[in-house]
Amino acid sequence: MEQKRILIVTQYYYPESFRINELGKELVDKGYHVDALVGIPNYPEGKYYKGYGLFTKRKEKVNGVTVYRCFQFPRGRKASNFRLSLNYMSYMICACLWVLFFFSLRRKYDAVIAFEPSPITLIVPACLLGMIRGTKVLSWIQDIWPDSITHRSSGKLSKLLTPPLTAVTEFVYRHSDKILISSKGMKELVCRNADYSSKIVYVPNWCDDFMNIKPSESQLPEIPDGFVIMMAGNLVESLDPEALCGCAELLKDFEDIHFAFVGGGSYKEQMEQMFSSRGLNNAHFYGRHPFEMMPLFYEKADAMLLSLMPQETKHLDVTVPSRLQSYMSAGKPIYAMIGSGAREVIESSDCGFVVDSGDYKGLADIILNTYQDATLLKVKGQNARLAFENEFTIQKGVEHFENLINQH
Repeated sequence: MEQKRILIVTQYYYPESFRINELGKELVDKGYHVDALVGIPNYPEGKYYKGYGLFTKRKEKVNGVTVYRCFQFPRGRKASNFRLSLNYMSYMICACLWVLFFFSLRRKYDAVIAFEPSPITLIVPACLLGMIRGTKVLSWIQDIWPDSITHRSSGKLSKLLTPPLTAVTEFVYRHSDKILISSKGMKELVCRNADYSSKIVYVPNWCDDFMNIKPSESQLPEIPDGFVIMMAGNLVESLDPEALCGCAELLKDFEDIHFAFVGGGSYKEQMEQMFSSRGLNNAHFYGRHPFEMMPLFYEKADAMLLSLMPQETKHLDVTVPSRLQSYMSAGKPIYAMIGSGAREVIESSDCGFVVDSGDYKGLADIILNTYQDATLLKVKGQNARLAFENEFTIQKGVEHFENLINQH
């Protein structure tokens, strides 16, 4: 059988850390010929990675993928609106030139996979190749546009940006053969201006299987006895530290309930100060640790904690944080204070307990009513693991892509 040819189009690729790297490698391992049209790596530092630049490593082999790096202006350290605009537009224009004068002249690809964590403009070169050569375009949407930009902009700027960005977004949707969404709630937003429902495919993001990671031999810090509710990952403002603190405060008199926070992040110190200022001895902060140590921490947890601030816009409300899948892979029950995207996943798999974002009183009540029910929590944890195995492994993700590539 003739080897199938795949082109990946995205601004972000190894050594930048994104899920598309894993997909490229997996497709090569399965026998596909894979090329990638990407930018010069500069995320998140905002400057070109060491060893990469205008005249170095513009073409290289990464895990069997032939990577072509087209020019893009780096984002800049502060990623201002101006620098981001330069970054986005320079990639789109240069990638379109690569398509016109290189990729469209080569042997036809069986499919183009465009990976969009943002911006939507990076899919335009993929659509251009689809229009020229009739190549199947699979647009993998991680971020809804133009909402991702306009919700952060002032009223006047938002009104100015919305029409052209909406036009680009609709162009991408019209010229995509399939639109892959990572949250079921995205469908409504994708279809708000036109009916693309026949193109939409739900492809949830995958994560590492924490039960298959060889644990580190490092010594764990001391974790208290009792019922441990753990949050793992970066501690940032969007997690709603005020609500987390409020929940812990309501439970402070129950000495067997403890909150454990494992991770660094921009808000770690503020959270420690916030909990300390209220005299909460039931919260423990362990800082950042190597990835290989996380299974050891997860073993010590009786349940996992998930939260996000109440979101003003629908596109943020439907977001499914990646840490949810990692919690599920560890087979742990989940207490969540979060929006509709994660709620749908948790409730459909029956792997935890959910209240609305910001409802720390409701979360505290649920914890009190369930934390001593070992049988219930065990079932929720088993459901989490089962849902992970059925939906959120990399093998399941690659299977989705193979099915779409091979569809006529």
